Amino acid sequence: ISIKKTVDMKFGNVAVNANAGTVVLSSEGTRTASGGVTLPATSGTFAAAEFTIAGAENYTYSITLPSTPTTVTTGTDNMTVTAFTSNPAGTGTLTGGTQTLKVGATLNVGAKQAAGKYTSATPFTVTVNYN
Repeated sequence: ISIKKTVDMKFGNVAVNANAGTVVLSSEGTRTASGGVTLPATSGTFAAAEFTIAGAENYTYSITLPSTPTTVTTGTDNMTVTAFTSNPAGTGTLTGGTQTLKVGATLNVGAKQAAGKYTSATPFTVTVNYN
């Protein structure tokens, strides 16, 4: 079984006021904001991460997502990415020998978070294993 990332996870543009909040990026690529975070009209690029899983036709596989936060930074400022979700969730089936796995997560935005392009020096890990 193999896994290859085809699309990077991107949360797009977000705006924050004096209160902390979150942006939930679903595994289907839709966003919702809460707390002091809003989603501006100029959304920027946002997308769930996508992976191509390949292996023996019609076999099932288990999906393991990160259980610890991933830190994203710009300069000395940082945020965390948590609560990873996937579609399919938990188990996938290699119909025709391949399947697309989509991964979303929650971006935790601090109060008055500094503007910038936040990236991760150590990308998150998704593991797949045959059942």
